[in-house]
Amino acid sequence: MGRKGFTLIELLVVVTLITAALGMIWQVWLNAGHTQAVLGKKITVTQSTAHGMARIRHELRGAARHSLSPLPAAELRFRVVAEGAGWPLDEQGQPRLSEEHHITPDWDDRNQDGLRARQLVLIAGDDVEVLTNHLAEGDGESGGVWFDGGEDTVLVHLRARESSRRGIVLESVAIETIAPRNP
Repeated sequence: MGRKGFTLIELLVVVTLITAALGMIWQVWLNAGHTQAVLGKKITVTQSTAHGMARIRHELRGAARHSLSPLPAAELRFRVVAEGAGWPLDEQGQPRLSEEHHITPDWDDRNQDGLRARQLVLIAGDDVEVLTNHLAEGDGESGGVWFDGGEDTVLVHLRARESSRRGIVLESVAIETIAPRNP
């Protein structure tokens, strides 16, 4: 006897197999999207840390060593040699220094963007520059920024941290010893 179609059982098996295959493809697609989001956040956190350390390095290399605030600390105050032609000296023959520079978490929201302690800022007079975002929360050495002192150097610890939607913690840490070039 010849058959002219499929039985109901055969159709149900095919539909079940197609549904299972589509479910697996959907799960792979969702995981790929999550992986892309996690990698994007990791790149952002790493670049933010690297940019912040580069700006701190630039500022501290121009700092006058004797103007550094006491260390260790979670913030740093210093003065840089005033810019100009040649070596700017005051009347006593000492280098002429700028107004005080202050590297600190943005506790007071000085740049008025609402991010506060999750940003590290450089304050020079009325100018506020964001050095890095995504600062790790915490106090002291476990926090997002920590400055320690050596003989003629500053040891800078910079830690950024971000979490993915699924709770994966992404962290980037930069540690560098910087020597101010000016006495």
